[in-house]
Amino acid sequence: MAITSTQLKSWGKIAIKLGVASTVATIIVKFLNLGFPLPAAIVPLLVLGQTRGTTVQSSLTRIKGTAIGIIVGVIVHITLGYAGLGSSTLALFVALATTVFLCHWVGLPGIKGSAGYIAAITMIFSSQGEPLEFAGKQFVALSIGIVVTMLVDEWLWPPRATKTLRHEASQMLSNLGKLYQLVFEGYTTGTYRGAAIADINNNIVGSIRRSELLWQDVVSENPQALWFASTWESLIHRIWDQVKAMDQVALTGYETDTIWKEMNPELNQLAEASYQGFRQLAEVSLRKYTEPDLPMLNLDPELSAAITKFEQVQTQIHHYPLVEQRRFYSFFYNMEEIAIHLKQISGVLWR
Repeated sequence: MAITSTQLKSWGKIAIKLGVASTVATIIVKFLNLGFPLPAAIVPLLVLGQTRGTTVQSSLTRIKGTAIGIIVGVIVHITLGYAGLGSSTLALFVALATTVFLCHWVGLPGIKGSAGYIAAITMIFSSQGEPLEFAGKQFVALSIGIVVTMLVDEWLWPPRATKTLRHEASQMLSNLGKLYQLVFEGYTTGTYRGAAIADINNNIVGSIRRSELLWQDVVSENPQALWFASTWESLIHRIWDQVKAMDQVALTGYETDTIWKEMNPELNQLAEASYQGFRQLAEVSLRKYTEPDLPMLNLDPELSAAITKFEQVQTQIHHYPLVEQRRFYSFFYNMEEIAIHLKQISGVLWR
C-alpha cells in the first residue's frame, strides 16, 4: 500500500510522541527507584489519543482501572496470604474474576482491561510481605506515565481537534457522495451493489461516531463553534437519512421500475451535480475559509431543470403501477432535498 506524505508525517509525529513519552516516563520511574517500570512505559501507548480530550478521557479511565485493580489485588493477596495462597494461581483467578465483576457492578465495564492488568501484576510481582508498597509504587509509576504523556502531547505537536474534525468531515462527505452515486446507479441501471453500499454505510457510521467525540474539544477550542456543531450534525444526518431512503427505493425497485427513464437526462444531470457537490465539499472542509471566500455550491440549474421536468412527467405516468409511482416520487423528492441541503452545508462549512 502506498503511503502519502501526509500519512507519513502524521504517523511519524505519533511515533515520536509515543517514543519520547514512554522513554521519559521510564527514566523518571527508574530515577525515583519505584521498581517495576512497565506501567509507566506502556501507558502512553494506551492513553494517547487524536485530541486533548480523548487523551484526558483515556487517562482518567486508566487511573480508575488502576485504582480498582490495585485495591482488589492487595485485598485478595493479603486475605489468601493467611492461608499461604497469596501468590498462588487460585489467588490470581480470584483477583481477576473479582476485578472484572466489580468493574461491571459499578457501571464501568470499559475499564476492566486496565483494572485486570494491574490486579494481575500486583498478584504476580508483589511478595507476601509488601503488597501495599508494591501496589503504591505501581500506581505512582502509572500516574507518572500519564502526566508525562499529557505534557509531551501538549508540548510536542499539540493536537487540534478542529483539524482532526476537518479530516473526519471530509471523509464523511466523500463517503456520502460515493453512497449517493452507488444508490443512484443501482436504481437507474438495474445493478444493485449491496455489499459495497453496506461497506460505505459502515464507514459513515464510524466517521459519525468519531466526529461526535471530537465536538467537545472543538467547542472548548472555539465556543462559537457550538451553533455550527448542531447545524452541521443536523444537515449531515438529514442527508444520510435521505440517501438511505433512496437506497430503500433502489433496493425494492431496481429490477422493475422504469419511470425514471421519463426524465433520464435531467435526473442524471442532477445526480452528477450533487455527486460533484459532495466531492467539492469534502475538499473545502479540509481548509479554513473566511466567509467572503467560502466556495458556494451552485446546483440551481440542474435542480430547476429536474423539477420542471418532474412536474411535466407527473401528468404522464398514470399508466404506471401506483406503487412504482410512489417509489419514484420518494426517490426524486429525496434527491431534491439532498441538493438543497448540500447548498446549505456549503453556506456554513467551517466559517
